[in-house]
Amino acid sequence: MLTGKRFMTLAVVLGLCVLATAGCRRKSSKGTTVNNQTTSIFTTDSFPGEPVQAGNVADDQRALSEAGLDVDSQGDIRVFFNGDRDIAMVVYTTGFEGSTGQGTGAMIHYYDGVFRPGVPLTSAADLTSAGSNYFNFGFGTQNGLTTGDVSVAWINTDGNSSDLARARSGDAIIHWEGADQFDGGADGMNVCLFSTYFCADFANDENHVTAAGTEYRRGFDKFARRIDAEDGTDENVTMHGLLSDGLCGEARWARQDSRYTWGDETTQIVVFWNQFVNNTSTFDPTTLWARYPLDQATPEEDPIIATAPAEVAILLDGASDTGITSGETACDTNYISYNFTLFQRVAADVGGAVPDFNYANDDDDVYTVTNTFNSAGTDFFAPDTINFFFPFSATDASESHAEWTKETGSSYFVGGHSTYGPDEGILEIVQLHTEIVDEPTGSFGNATNSGELVLSQVDPATGADIGDAIISIEQPLITGDQVSDQNIDVRMGRNGDYLFVAWLGTKDSGGTADQALWVCEYRTSRDSDVPILAIGAAVTATVNVNVDIDGDPVHWFEFQSQLGYVCGMQSDAEVMNLFFGQDDFSFNEIDVVRLTADLTGTGAAFTAGPDSVVQSDDDTILGQDDFEAIDSGEGGNFFCAFDRDIDSAGIFTDIQVFAMRTGLGASVARIDSNLNFRGSDLDGLLATPHSDSIGVFGSDDDDSRSAPAAVIHVFFGEDEMSENNLNGTFTLRTRAFYTDDSTSFSDSFVPDLLEYPFQLALTQNDDSGFSDPSLIDATTSGNDVCLIFEQLGHLYYQHFMADGGGSDANVSWLTTESDSDGSNDDVYTAPQMVDDDSAVDIDFSDGWWTRGCVCDSCQGAMVFWMKGFVSSSSTVDGRYQVRVLASE
Repeated sequence: MLTGKRFMTLAVVLGLCVLATAGCRRKSSKGTTVNNQTTSIFTTDSFPGEPVQAGNVADDQRALSEAGLDVDSQGDIRVFFNGDRDIAMVVYTTGFEGSTGQGTGAMIHYYDGVFRPGVPLTSAADLTSAGSNYFNFGFGTQNGLTTGDVSVAWINTDGNSSDLARARSGDAIIHWEGADQFDGGADGMNVCLFSTYFCADFANDENHVTAAGTEYRRGFDKFARRIDAEDGTDENVTMHGLLSDGLCGEARWARQDSRYTWGDETTQIVVFWNQFVNNTSTFDPTTLWARYPLDQATPEEDPIIATAPAEVAILLDGASDTGITSGETACDTNYISYNFTLFQRVAADVGGAVPDFNYANDDDDVYTVTNTFNSAGTDFFAPDTINFFFPFSATDASESHAEWTKETGSSYFVGGHSTYGPDEGILEIVQLHTEIVDEPTGSFGNATNSGELVLSQVDPATGADIGDAIISIEQPLITGDQVSDQNIDVRMGRNGDYLFVAWLGTKDSGGTADQALWVCEYRTSRDSDVPILAIGAAVTATVNVNVDIDGDPVHWFEFQSQLGYVCGMQSDAEVMNLFFGQDDFSFNEIDVVRLTADLTGTGAAFTAGPDSVVQSDDDTILGQDDFEAIDSGEGGNFFCAFDRDIDSAGIFTDIQVFAMRTGLGASVARIDSNLNFRGSDLDGLLATPHSDSIGVFGSDDDDSRSAPAAVIHVFFGEDEMSENNLNGTFTLRTRAFYTDDSTSFSDSFVPDLLEYPFQLALTQNDDSGFSDPSLIDATTSGNDVCLIFEQLGHLYYQHFMADGGGSDANVSWLTTESDSDGSNDDVYTAPQMVDDDSAVDIDFSDGWWTRGCVCDSCQGAMVFWMKGFVSSSSTVDGRYQVRVLASE
């Protein structure tokens, strides 16, 4: 996917190869019964995938969603892929309309190369009549409906030793949170956790009843089962998540939000949830769990029944989770899971009240607990903690506090990434978090212990803590020099040999204490014949990598783009480039430090720097949002693009886009149209690799350890005006940089820098600005690029073929002419309309949804949009439509 910071990337590819291929179930096909007839409003085009009609499975064949079922105006939709397979679930929220409708709901569709009509996620026994027993077709007013309240666990059991488990391969378990079906009575209303089973055998059947009486609609169990058992007033489920080896890498779970991918072979599925439990005198936020026995000894056509709910054990630190003693505990609603290991934060309060998770609350201790499910059994191993210092006691007046790292530069928990393990080819689980340890009441964040960054090793088999290390450096003379959980980033080398951790923290030196950039390396363990490295040997000393200049703090930092395990691009597998902004506010400066991991020994070692200036400017335009760098294709060097304010004479807009390459053919040049009356603005970079090495784990003596970038695409917006047309429209343009080109820097671009850049969007003369194109997303398939943008009320598709197979071999994007001398920049683009109906504008688009657990994020990608169609009641309903890129 596109790595530019301004691109609306709607799916997260963890950068994992498929470790096991489960494939589709072995059961016989019942054929496709979906009617995809063409209607007069559609004109099938050359979009490289199924026509839009293929996704129109509603009764009137005009949309994915039904007429009269107005979809959420905010575009709350989510796709749950099963790895790189042609299998997915699509869930979206609705505003249910009709005589018995009572609020919002959720619809779900199955896709296995063909979309099936949607069915509602429901739990009540009576779906036909209004009244107190009618389930309100949604999640109720207790927590509001979002697709973040839904999860899908695919059953990938082709390789399972149990015949019973193998028979269910290709099925799925859908969890969702909703109000119980009684809106009054003794138990009151509360939010519950429900489970809907999906049996792929019956996906083509509008209705099917098994011998045991299970009713299916399009393969979905008609009535969901309640999983939680707490049924008192306000005993609400607040969120849920999954534990399984079917997960690919780290998963993050929060209230009404989650980020995970699924696609590996599946031996166990465990669901956990956070729920307020009434323990006599207080409501405790508690973590509970249930397991799905995949080898359940019942007919394979009937749902798997979850085990009875049980509480996930926690370390109490002298407090209690029963509600009857002076010290109380609470479980946070933000969780991290990695295969079968659950990471949770627990808070304890000395006063007996339910504690919270805020900083600086006197006498509340917040600490981390690990719980690992025994995949060979039916229960969890004993809990452990990964705190460097476990709090002395929850009943003392001092406070400790542990915090998960967030998305760098923001407070968005689900967007962060801090956990690596066997899915990245290493033996241990590595986890990062911050800690403030045992602060006296009233002096939280004092000079002697302001808060540190902790790296922990965890045994993936049992969840036991192997070792912990404080990797940040305490500045004893500075009050409040704690490491912020929002200023930390970590990257893994593409072969899993090491992690580089970078963060911002105050440095006490010179005349002023300035914010500095710090780096530490962790050496992973990959050889199963050698014990896991002890934490002391696995972690290097911490290095301050910027030049400390009084009054010049580091404001931001970022690694080069598209790093990651096996999917990452590094022309030297031991080198990463780290960029940062450091200035005194009178000028802007971007610097870089080259980090080189030394893998010759058994322990961790690296070299840094020296740091050097990439670019400086006396205007405010040069900053993190106007800069991006990526592998240059050789020697661990980098290619970058950035905006500059050149202060051109006259009235012209003077923001211009430049590019730079270091190492072989080092140079810098302006890469937009090079016309001073055209302002431009960098959107982002996207590189494609030499395809024979991407996704391949490199052995120690194999050239595939390195995976250099082959073609780097620079996308930027630019004024469309010319000397004869001074309209105020902005358009999308691009150049492709070929890293192995032996010609000059200028000639390595296509089009070269003596020609105009390629224009991706349609030419227009409207100067209102409302019809300007906006880039939705771009993804890759090998060396090809698939791109979607919105313009003039419609979605358009562009495709780049790196082998010169496009309609213009010199440009390789879809073009209107077979050749060009580059004299006119507006005639060659030929994007394909995606929504395929020029008569009705889209209300919004929801971008790409791409497969997980693989490097190829283009093939099989889905793009959704909403249009307003008149329903049978003469009202205009917002309805989803969809197209899918062809799969190889």
